[in-house]
Amino acid sequence: MIDPSAIVHGLFILKYEQKNKYAVILHSDLKNYLITTFTTSRNRAGINPVHGVNRNPDCYVFKANQVIGKSPDNGTDFFFSQDTVIVPDYGIEDMSIDKFLSRVSNLIVVCVLFKEEYLDLLYFLYKSNKTKVKYIGIFEKILHEQSS
Repeated sequence: MIDPSAIVHGLFILKYEQKNKYAVILHSDLKNYLITTFTTSRNRAGINPVHGVNRNPDCYVFKANQVIGKSPDNGTDFFFSQDTVIVPDYGIEDMSIDKFLSRVSNLIVVCVLFKEEYLDLLYFLYKSNKTKVKYIGIFEKILHEQSS
């Protein structure tokens, strides 16, 4: 369930509220540690964003209705119905798997990203000067392992 490249959905306990959110599992050691990022449908991508990496502002966009992966339950195509954005300065967190699970209810895996989509996202985060330094080495290691 908490595998890298999965997109999960659930009711998350955030700082000031509970909210239904999507999160992408960027890294999981499958034992007790993971790195996730929340998505946002707010306009954080500027004017006329393209699918994938966008600059000015730095973000990764999943364009509406573009297939980005498959549902693990039945293999159907998965896409967001509206442009959905990941920004390196919002929502990236690392914590124990237990803590992550304690902050969400009704958690389901809605998608496993295509390998290329996952690696493109990680590469974007790895290269962004807004990504926290503590994640860069982990993303670099994943990219190196996945490209071999």
